[in-house]
Amino acid sequence: MQGNSITVSPTQTSSFFVQGFNAGCSSAPKQIQINVLPMPVIQTSSNQTICAGATAVLTTSGADTYQWSNGMQGNSITVSPAQTTTYTVQGSNAGCASAPSQIQITVLPLPILQTSPNQPSCVGVPVVLTASGADTYQWSNGMQGSSITVYPTQTSIYSVQGFSSGCASNPALIHVTVFPTPVLQTSPDQIICEGESVTLNVSGGNNYSWSTGALGNSIEVAPSQTMVYTVQGYKFGCPSVIYQIQVTVLPVPSIQTSSDQAICEGETIALTATGADSYIWNNGMQGASIVVSPAATIDYSVVGTSLGCSSSPSAIHVTVSPIPSDSILLIGNDHLHAVEIGVTYHWFDCLNGLVFPDQNSADFWPAFSGSFGVIVSNGLCSDTSSCISVTLLDANDISGDKRIKVFPNPCTDWLFVELIEAGYFKASVLNSIGEEISSITINEKSNKLSIPTSSLPPGRYLLRISNKEHLYIVPFIKL
Repeated sequence: MQGNSITVSPTQTSSFFVQGFNAGCSSAPKQIQINVLPMPVIQTSSNQTICAGATAVLTTSGADTYQWSNGMQGNSITVSPAQTTTYTVQGSNAGCASAPSQIQITVLPLPILQTSPNQPSCVGVPVVLTASGADTYQWSNGMQGSSITVYPTQTSIYSVQGFSSGCASNPALIHVTVFPTPVLQTSPDQIICEGESVTLNVSGGNNYSWSTGALGNSIEVAPSQTMVYTVQGYKFGCPSVIYQIQVTVLPVPSIQTSSDQAICEGETIALTATGADSYIWNNGMQGASIVVSPAATIDYSVVGTSLGCSSSPSAIHVTVSPIPSDSILLIGNDHLHAVEIGVTYHWFDCLNGLVFPDQNSADFWPAFSGSFGVIVSNGLCSDTSSCISVTLLDANDISGDKRIKVFPNPCTDWLFVELIEAGYFKASVLNSIGEEISSITINEKSNKLSIPTSSLPPGRYLLRISNKEHLYIVPFIKL
């Protein structure tokens, strides 16, 4: 080759000779040796696949120094590419660089999870936790799968990682707030009497449900028999255990009392009651039996009590009848009169105690001299009068020497009279109280009279025969 400059590319160490020429004259040959150094051959790590966020170590060998395409140097570098990246490296020996070598780092994306939201729960209530966005899942409690059921007893945080192509997601957290089981305070067990009501109360929750179907923290019940009521409370949506309240219903005693009574003024009477343990009367007395002496008609009532339960009042009506007056008057020398009115009368002979069966009016004309009294009765109460002596005049004049005979006695249609001495007389028939019913006047001297009695009602009458000198009063009975 000619020229003052040539370019050579020897593949091995070589010597080149050059000779110069000037005006036909040549120089001595000059030797130039080109030492050819070998190009380094480097070996690098193989291509790698990593997950986003992970690091990869790239290595090379076969040279003295190395230059990487990311500006780093050395036979080993650590990289963390955000996406798939090819790294190039060249090695150098004595200034000779190797051919570039490439390593590809494939970056796989991390799975992005979607989880169930944070949620409240109650103690012991199952909670379903879910995750999606990956192929497999690992939960912090050791469970696996996209859906798990947990039973937290307190507020807990669960974490889950998803895995796709060997890459794990960032942990996702799920907060489960566990509200405690509400503790209720209820009314104690109750004891009531039949027919009463009672109020049951509860507290400790936000709302309540009773076995009666009622809602609220207070209910009024009136059971007819012993009952157990239940209530459940709720707070933040969590139910309490079921509480029980027993309402014991005690029977009201049914008492039996004496029947209505009737007594006479001044008498005493015993009133009784049964069917209970204790008794109180409206007059303040206590006990199953009381003795009373009311001055007037009155109602007594009694309430019986057993086991703290009281019966309804039971009444006893006590009728107090006044004792009729037993006073009698002697009118004239042969007329007895009882002063009490509106009662029944029974006149009797004080000598032998015999009662005159036909003498039942307030007035009594004895048929003979003696001592007489009357029993008066108002149907319930009676009283006996003192005895009064009555002395009748014989059937003659005042001097007592005249006689009279009346027959038949008792009579039916006629009453006949015979006088010892004839004369002018007036004959009158009187009723039991002395009122004149009929009369006959004898205008001629006669000692016999015939008095019609057929028109008289049956009963007791008086025959009165008189003139200027004589007076005769004889009782007779009309049948």
